[in-house]
Amino acid sequence: YDSLSFRLDALHDVGSAHESTVISPTVEFSTPVSKTTYLGASLGADFVGNKYADYYFSISPANSLTTGGLLPAYDADGGLKNWKIGAFVNQSLSGSLLNGFSLFALGNYSRLVGDFKRSPVVSDRGSASQWVGALGLAYTW
Repeated sequence: YDSLSFRLDALHDVGSAHESTVISPTVEFSTPVSKTTYLGASLGADFVGNKYADYYFSISPANSLTTGGLLPAYDADGGLKNWKIGAFVNQSLSGSLLNGFSLFALGNYSRLVGDFKRSPVVSDRGSASQWVGALGLAYTW
């Protein structure tokens, strides 16, 4: 019942904002550890193009002036943007993962690297580390 999967997502901007592509390879493993508990884990990364890096992380000299110099000019290059790791647990409340109610929790940690971590948008005003978590109630029939 164990599951090991490899996924490659490719997203391209069709709205012409940054006109670039994001490539995201991911490895996922999941397994039921009992009739009532299911666990999962994932490891992945995001690779982005130069135009994506410019659109979200670069600051032109003109834009630096509009911030009053609070954010200095910066030129980010594309490449490895971040790595990420996640975990998932599902606990049946009805005694079986196959039907009834269950509680689930998931968490994901992502860390910006390289030019993305050094961008003033991140280093001066943000954080290279990002956390996401969720709790929920599910019903399976």
